[in-house]
Amino acid sequence: MYLQIIVLALIWGVNWVFMKAGMAYFPPILFSALRFLSAGAVLLIISRWRGVTAPTGDEWRPILFTGLVQIAFTNAVLQNALLVIDAGLASVLFYTMPLWLSILAHFLLPDDRLSPLKISALLLGVVGLTILLKLNPDTLLQLWQRPGTLSELLVLVASVAWALCNIVMKRVSGRINALRFTTYQMITGGLLLLAYSALTEPFQLPPALAYQGWATVAFSGIVASALAFLMWFRLLRAIPASTAGISLLLVPVVGVFSGVLLLGETVDLAMITGMALILISIGLVNVSGRRGRGAV
Repeated sequence: MYLQIIVLALIWGVNWVFMKAGMAYFPPILFSALRFLSAGAVLLIISRWRGVTAPTGDEWRPILFTGLVQIAFTNAVLQNALLVIDAGLASVLFYTMPLWLSILAHFLLPDDRLSPLKISALLLGVVGLTILLKLNPDTLLQLWQRPGTLSELLVLVASVAWALCNIVMKRVSGRINALRFTTYQMITGGLLLLAYSALTEPFQLPPALAYQGWATVAFSGIVASALAFLMWFRLLRAIPASTAGISLLLVPVVGVFSGVLLLGETVDLAMITGMALILISIGLVNVSGRRGRGAV
């Protein structure tokens, strides 16, 4: 089981490098569309093989919502952000999601309330973000003049949107088959991304022999989306959700060092400090959740 957690973290962490590298061959939104359509196609084949039918009735509502928000919106933001900011920084900002999930769960899930430990962890996370984004009284007034600031903030918005979608998925998890949900969520999101790309981007595909470009799509779609999401659901079934959630702490760490090793990105002391505080904060949130469930 721990091997699966490590493999999943490696896949999702390294995928940030593939996402950024893919934009040398594809427009950013088209890359995301191809990624999730290829993932949806693979999962659809698996669904048919396992006899999983298409959604019916009210099942479509959460699927369409998460397809629009979690797949289409967040990935459109991420791919465009990677044109401006480093893959490592984007991964750290995006994986603040457990912080926002804790806040939303307090108000939207009756059995998941904020505790003093969680509140302390969230405040620590805010401090980490402040350091990571290099915000201080002198730079705060010049925030909008700094290159990449808007992209960084939009990645944080995407992280909150992902947290909201996880609330929705938590509420429907007991009544919708996980493979069905993931398959049609990715197909829906991929089609929306493809339509958005057609309206806003010049159509551009690399030559068929440009295997590096198609390899980025294959890895991000088949490995980091179809395979990784199936692994994620398997982990959620096999171990407590809080334990599975801790595995996400490894993803931004892998993302940062993958960017350094494979893309030549740089890491400074502020980024290391901010990232460390964020990881500690998210870890405290998960520890608090485990204590709360153990007391019940």
